[in-house]
Order: sequence, then C-alpha cells, then structure tokens
Amino acid sequence: MPTLFSTRRPTAHRLAAACAIAAGFAWTAPMDTLHAQSNPGWFVPAQPAAAPPARSTGASRGRRQAAPAPAPEPLPAPLQESEPPPEAEAQQQPMPPLPQPPIPALPDLVAPAYGALATGDAVKLSAVGAGAALPAPLDPATTYYVIKGAANVISLADSAADASAGTPVKLTSAGSGILKLASVGKPTPTGGEFTVAGDSLHLLTGGTVPPTAAIGVLGVPDVMRASSAAQVTEKVIGARKEKLRIDVERAQATWREMEQQLQNEAPKLTPEQGRAKERALRDRVNADRSALQARNRIIQEAGQVALGQIERTLIAIIRQVADSRGMNLVLHRSQVALNVQEFDITDAVVLQLNRTLPTVQIPPESVDPATLPRDWGTPVGQPAVGPAPVPGLTH
Repeated sequence: MPTLFSTRRPTAHRLAAACAIAAGFAWTAPMDTLHAQSNPGWFVPAQPAAAPPARSTGASRGRRQAAPAPAPEPLPAPLQESEPPPEAEAQQQPMPPLPQPPIPALPDLVAPAYGALATGDAVKLSAVGAGAALPAPLDPATTYYVIKGAANVISLADSAADASAGTPVKLTSAGSGILKLASVGKPTPTGGEFTVAGDSLHLLTGGTVPPTAAIGVLGVPDVMRASSAAQVTEKVIGARKEKLRIDVERAQATWREMEQQLQNEAPKLTPEQGRAKERALRDRVNADRSALQARNRIIQEAGQVALGQIERTLIAIIRQVADSRGMNLVLHRSQVALNVQEFDITDAVVLQLNRTLPTVQIPPESVDPATLPRDWGTPVGQPAVGPAPVPGLTH
C-alpha cells in the first residue's frame, strides 16, 4: 500500500486535511464557497449584520440619540516626535552573544536482540521479499554462532568453538531483501532485522528498513477543478448560499423597518408601552438570527457531507492508481521543483474519480445533516464498493 505524504500548509483548503493519511492533500477549489481546511465550516455566507441598538422611547421624552463615540486620545508627547519609542531603541540594540550549553551525551539505542544474545549463542538467518537472498556464503538452513561485538554489532561463526575463538565467517556479499535473525534453543526466543557491513551484522533497534522509494506526483487542485462531483457541489451549495444571503438582507431590512416604526410611534407611547415594543423587537431579531444561523450551519454540514464523499473516494483512488504503477510515495506537485511526466498521476486520478463518482449525494436543503444516519446515501442492501479498475493499468 503506498504512503501518501504531504507537508501541512497554512492555506485554507479543506481537502488537504483529509488526504493526509494518505495525508493531507490540499484542495485549492475554483470557488469561494469551498475554502477552509482548518475551519470545519468551509462555506460561510454573509453573516447577519448586527441589529442597531434599540433606543429608549417615551411619550414625554421623545427619541433619545445615541451618544457619539469618544475621540481617540492623543499620543503621549514623547511618541509624537519622530524619534522611536524607548522600547523600539532597545529592540534595535545588537543582542550580545548568549551561552550555548552543550547537548548531553546521547545514550546508545540498543537492539533487543543484541541485549538478549551472548557470544556462542546459536542463531538462524532468513531473507524476506521478492528476490531476497542472504549474504554469501550464509545459508538459511545452517545454524551459526554469535560473536558479540560493539553495540548492536555481531559476527557469525561456523561453530561454538570458532565463536569463542573470535573467528568469523567471511562474507562476500551484502545480501538483499529484509534480512532477519532468530535465536535457536533459547527459552525466550529473540531476533530482529539486520544490515550487513563487511563481515559484521548490524542489528536494527526497531522497525523495518524502508523500501526504495518509487515516487509519484499529484496535482490535487487540478483534480478538484476537473472533478464533476466537486462541480455539482459548487453549484448546489452555491445556490443555497445565495438564497441565504438574500434572506439575510430581507431580515435586516425588516428589522430596520420595525425599528423605524417604533421610533415614529415613540411620542405616542407610554414608557411601559415603549419598553414592551422594544422587547418585542429584540425578541424578533434574536429569533430571526437563530433561524438564519441554523440554516447557515445546515448548509455548511451539507457541504461537509458532499465533500467527505469526494475525499474518501479520492484517497482510495490515489492509492489504487499509485499501487497500479508500483509507487509507494506520492507527493504534491507543488512541492516538487522538477519532475518528468511519467511521475505525474494527476490525469489518471481525474479519469478514475469521474468514472467512480460522477456526482455526489448532498442532503436535501430542508434536512439537518446531523439527524441523518452514518450510512446515509448508501443504497439499501448495497455496501460501498471500491473504485473501478483504471483503463490500461494493471497491478
């Protein structure tokens, strides 16, 4: 399975994050509605403007004007001059050399097998992988004996006596594949992987030697611009965004009309009547705002549902296409200064994405996505299936 890698970038494009295990592919969408990787709400319509502050009314007092905002205080005299403030002068002073304490001594990383083995212990060897072979003249059917050297380094002898005498087997090749060692006859078996240097085996402290990199390059912004499912999402979510924007403007106009009407009636109202009408106006504004915010959230979440389908499908397709070409590392094209066309899998990914996901499931406008089941959008009795094979490509 290929590993898909990308450095996280502080740009705002939602798709990036998802491909991150596959790992963080950024999406520069062709529209202003699909734009926020770090913000879970990638579609943010114009927010309702704050309602003008309600003014007190009364029959005898009439309308009361809001107090003007206070003028900014003048700067202190020293800061009005052209010379920099004292703290700026301090920042301009060259910093004196600071002490640099030495780093502490690094403790050795000891391979578990090295700590468990002693000179004279019996071991057997193996090589794993296509075309793998032990270093010559070692044989996987033969038992060898350990000569323990410096940290994580051992040699092998043909007999326990040779091991005690420090006479190692002379190696004539480094071998290939994943090389492994396992103890023989010990109450608690031990072993691990190793590499070869000269006549010595270097035991690995953990993990596996990574394979040779087979690199692919992918332009995720190009994939998303060419994705028919992303274009459907843009059209549907964009229409809902525009409708909400119009409703926000209508609500704001209604609030202004109600406020103006209240101001006109103020001279005829008693103080109690004026306060009651002010409370009614505030309640109306708060209720409208709550409804508009709920619609905004539903639009965001509907977009997340649609985008999630694209993300999950795209991750699977990137892995499929990379696998079909023997690639085990896929990089963003924007991270690569120069590459030949044979590295680039963008066109193959676009073709397979549009064949697999030509459109996208978006929750209806009147449905809160939070109320939908996790498997919403999957036809009853039909489990989700993987992408179709890429034309002309084989595993």
